[in-house]
Amino acid sequence: MFTTETVDNVLIAIPPRELTASSSENAKASLLGLIDAANKEIVVDLSELVFIDSSGLGTLIAAKKTANEHGGDVRLCGLSPQVWTIFELTRLDKVFKIFSNRDEAVESFL
Repeated sequence: MFTTETVDNVLIAIPPRELTASSSENAKASLLGLIDAANKEIVVDLSELVFIDSSGLGTLIAAKKTANEHGGDVRLCGLSPQVWTIFELTRLDKVFKIFSNRDEAVESFL
């Protein structure tokens, strides 16, 4: 469900175009399955995301919690103005470290 690549030992996770109730169970399993002691520093690149609902937000929150339990973190990048608004309204912009692009997000771990 999430496609991945690694840059400087930071795992980049790219979700499908929508993270909604209909896809969130598979998305959550996919993202949580990536996180372990070796992959605990995760950047979720949301640049291709066009829609996210509360279930999708829950997926990202669960991933952050799991990464934190392994001594890591989940950081976000590439939020469109529409997705950014959802993060502001839910105050999740205060929970996640959010970067404008992938390079900045990866550098924040180095």
